[in-house]
Amino acid sequence: MMKKIILIFISAAIFAGCASPMDTPVTVKIGAQSVTITAGTAGSATFTVNTEGVANGTKGTIQWFTTSAGTTTTTAPAGITVTVSAVSANKATVTATATAAVVAGSYFFKVTIDGVTSGVVTLTISADAYASFKADATPRFEGAGNATVKLTDATHLFFADKGGLFAATKSGAGYASRDGSAYYFIEWGGGTNPGTKTSPTLRTHQNPSEVVISSLQILKEDTATGTIWGIYKLTPTSAEGKFVRKLL
Repeated sequence: MMKKIILIFISAAIFAGCASPMDTPVTVKIGAQSVTITAGTAGSATFTVNTEGVANGTKGTIQWFTTSAGTTTTTAPAGITVTVSAVSANKATVTATATAAVVAGSYFFKVTIDGVTSGVVTLTISADAYASFKADATPRFEGAGNATVKLTDATHLFFADKGGLFAATKSGAGYASRDGSAYYFIEWGGGTNPGTKTSPTLRTHQNPSEVVISSLQILKEDTATGTIWGIYKLTPTSAEGKFVRKLL
C-alpha cells in the first residue's frame, strides 16, 4: 500500500512539473528585408515575422534603435513609416514604406508582439547611384558608346516628342546635327512617369528603320518643366546610355 501511495505521489509531481500543451512559450522572430529601397525613389519592403504561442489577431509594435546593438531607442527615421499586420497562423508582416525624401543608410528596429520582443533587424536604404545624374537638368545624351551630346553645344538640335513625330502612342527623345546628316532618336511606350517602359526603339541616320532596344527606364520626371531623366541599354550586355529630355 505504501509503495502505491509513493508511486502516485511521484507521478503527480512529475505531471505538475510538465508544461501544458496550451502553455506554448511565446516567441517572435523576424526575417530580413524583402527588397531594396533606394534613396530618392519612393518604395516599400516587407519583413516576415514568425511567432509561436501568439493568438490570431494579435498586433505588434515597432521600436527604433540608434545602432544594431539595440540598446538605445530613438524615433522613427524621417520619410519612413512602418506597419505591423495582425498575427495569423503564427505569422505577421512588417511593412516599411519610404518616401523619395528618405536618406540612404541603415536603420534598426525590433518588433514586440504579445509582450515578447524580437532581435534587432536592419532596414537598409541604398544610396542612389544616379543622384548626380538627376541633379543636372541639362538636356543631353551620354554613354551607350557615344560621346556626350548637349543642347548647349550649339551644334545639335534636340527633340522632345510627346507622341506624333514617329508613333502617336509613344514618347520620345533625340537629337540631330544642325545639317540633318546625323540623328539619334529613342521612343518608348508607357508615358514619361518614372518606371520601366515598354517597347523601346531606336532610329539613327545609320539605321533609319526602327530597331528594338533592350531596355529603357525613366528615373525622374519634373512635371513643372517637362524634364525627364532616363537610362537605356541597346542590348542586355551593352554599355548603359543616359539622356535628359526637356519640352522646349
